[in-house]
Amino acid sequence: MDEGPGLKTGTFSFHPGITLFTGFDSNIFYEHGDEDINRGFVFIANPAISLGLAKPNNLDFKLNADFRWEQFF
Repeated sequence: MDEGPGLKTGTFSFHPGITLFTGFDSNIFYEHGDEDINRGFVFIANPAISLGLAKPNNLDFKLNADFRWEQFF
């Protein structure tokens, strides 16, 4: 998958991103049995960043980082 041109400054490139998800979890804590199972809605945010460095001698460096946050209601 091509991530596009991103934001470039000289030989550095910067690609920010975020993934958002909402849904319903019928068993939040993976409990056994049918009674008193915790159910609820979930919201997940996953911001990410990709930093790249391209040198003239065909040496590429890439750093990817992300963070996942889950909130149950």
